[in-house]
Amino acid sequence: MSLVNLVTLATIAHILVHLNKALGYAFQKDVIQHSVDIFDSHDFRFVQFEGLLVVSACLKFHNVFTIPLKKAYFVLTIGNILKVPHCNFKRMKFTKLFTLLIIGVLGGYSCQSVDQDDANLFFLKGNVQLTQKNYQEAIRFYKEAIAKNPEFADAYLNIGLAYLPLGQLNEAKLAFTTAIDQDESLLPAYLARAETATRLSQWDNAERDLNKLINAYADSSQFHLIKGNMFVGKNNQPVALAEYDMSLAINPKNAEAYVNRGAIYFAQKAYTLAAEDFEQALKINPNQFQALNNLGLLASREAKWEKALSYLDRALRMNSADPLSLNNKGYVLLQTDNIEEAYKFINRSLDYMPDNGYALRNLGLYYLEKQDLKNSIASFEKSLALAQLVESLHGYAGEAYLQNGNQAKACALWNQGIVLGDSMATAKYSEHCK
Repeated sequence: MSLVNLVTLATIAHILVHLNKALGYAFQKDVIQHSVDIFDSHDFRFVQFEGLLVVSACLKFHNVFTIPLKKAYFVLTIGNILKVPHCNFKRMKFTKLFTLLIIGVLGGYSCQSVDQDDANLFFLKGNVQLTQKNYQEAIRFYKEAIAKNPEFADAYLNIGLAYLPLGQLNEAKLAFTTAIDQDESLLPAYLARAETATRLSQWDNAERDLNKLINAYADSSQFHLIKGNMFVGKNNQPVALAEYDMSLAINPKNAEAYVNRGAIYFAQKAYTLAAEDFEQALKINPNQFQALNNLGLLASREAKWEKALSYLDRALRMNSADPLSLNNKGYVLLQTDNIEEAYKFINRSLDYMPDNGYALRNLGLYYLEKQDLKNSIASFEKSLALAQLVESLHGYAGEAYLQNGNQAKACALWNQGIVLGDSMATAKYSEHCK
């Protein structure tokens, strides 16, 4: 008799009762449909079961049931049992939203130690907290799981995923590396480590991990998104655009891919295409704060200050610590004569991102407005030293030097700006240096 035929709904329900009691959840006797989001963004091995149970495809439980079955992962739908191969043989990628009744993990007879059983239960509890975005609690449970089983590769993977949204990138990278050390076939760990490397600007490291995944993840939207980010870091925008196009062809609802492709269009001054991508990202996810920030930036380019502030305030409601939104709001406030309020936002931005050339430029503008030329020049020089491509930086810096009585330095800066395509520098040079 086949595995599926052996497993009855009653057996699965019995197992879920057992697991939910172990996790401290009450099991509802009445069968209620739940929407389950099966995340494909990194092919993580956890699912969200709306408050009932979160499980991994790679766990075993001792004496949970009495039928000798192989270790497997099951998803029950209405009148249907869908068997998914165990992750050691093939890691499945799911991209659809399923309406499910029950999710369970089945394990065969084994002689697992008490520590292994405890590790599995701590892992499940960590997954619950992770999907509820209680990242510190998730980390605590994963550490408990690892303490019980130091070779628990999946726990290292998921603790890394919990570190990422907290901005603890080095901790995340170390966790993913340890997961790979424990299980070299754990492909999601390579993908997560590659994304972490892009966020750390470690482009070669990201490329090495991505190259290991070319065949296995050819049909993964997230893989092409991360690859596009890596090529942006390597200043290869045409290839990055192609990767974002591929990401969206695979998953047209990948909001981050729209945001990042739009950012390239913005850099290329294709502002209409950029706006279309940012707006599409918001249709998919109205809380996508990067898209809101970027639309605010586009509005400020057109001097639509109220519209810009509306977008930026929405972005900051989603993420009050986003340094780009803070800085861009500071710039809009400078342009609308709210300079002291602008100063607060620009400084908050620099607290989170000290090497933001745009924020340093805007700080220079604040001091220039206050006629504090010494601090204005110091801020512009810090921005120039970063060698970032900052719009109108040479134009503004030259103006500060001109007002400070150093026309020769002003003209030298404007001349450099002409080479970089700084239209303000071009106009200033034509006015004062010929």
